[in-house]
Amino acid sequence: MFHRTGETADVLTASRATIKSSGTSNQNIRRSCWQQGSSLSDQVHQTPAEMFHKPGGAALINCSHSIESYNRILWYKHSNNKQMEFLGYMNVMFGTPEPGVNVKINGSANKDKICTLTVEDLSVDSSAIYFCAARYHSASY
Repeated sequence: MFHRTGETADVLTASRATIKSSGTSNQNIRRSCWQQGSSLSDQVHQTPAEMFHKPGGAALINCSHSIESYNRILWYKHSNNKQMEFLGYMNVMFGTPEPGVNVKINGSANKDKICTLTVEDLSVDSSAIYFCAARYHSASY
């Protein structure tokens, strides 16, 4: 559910981007962190923690980490009552969005650099929790 075969997500941090459009009510926004078998979650940072946008625009979410030798950032989206969706990843400096997903992934996945997820053509369906995960990428698998 969280990754492709052969990949493990070592550290996750999360924020929620909520879109506000006319005629709809505000949804709760919160910042949350989730850790999966690691004590490194305080070394992965995602900003902003929350945001409001109108439909049709774009939202930018930044992720960085301070973990030596980690060089991959993975992006996920979790909407209410839906399964986690893998959006794509940044391998060192090459962004690879999943086919059919309306996002761009730019920047760098290296230590102390910024990887940016741009969610384009926003709609109410874009409202979700967006997660980034930092991991070590080995070409040996």
